[in-house]
Amino acid sequence: MDREDSLKAAACSKRIKQEAHRLGFGLVGIAPVQTPPHEQFLAHWLREGFAGELDYMRRTETLRREPQGLVPWAVSVVSVGVNYYTPLPRPTSGVEMRGWISRYAWGDDYHQILKKKLADLLERVRGICGGSIEGRAFVD
Repeated sequence: MDREDSLKAAACSKRIKQEAHRLGFGLVGIAPVQTPPHEQFLAHWLREGFAGELDYMRRTETLRREPQGLVPWAVSVVSVGVNYYTPLPRPTSGVEMRGWISRYAWGDDYHQILKKKLADLLERVRGICGGSIEGRAFVD
């Protein structure tokens, strides 16, 4: 990649991150699609049973460790994060607490919400970097 291409890529990355923030993503990162440097950690983590009842983690282990198998045409991945904190207080009086529902489950299904936001981000990426951009959204 020559200097001009490198500058274009940096400007494109900066704009993508700005658009992601505008859409409400609190964290944004862009990286090449490659085997993660610490991918053996996931294998160990799964063997130790830390995934609990999250069976999908075991079913998708290979793809998580080798993302090229899922999207062989991909060059880069845009990873985003959203804080799902809900400021509603926990009941404190007159209620016997037997458990607590995680805050991410207090609202609508975040999978659908994030898929829509990711589709919006992909359209914006196409506008920023050119309409021929291929993309696929994954939540979780």
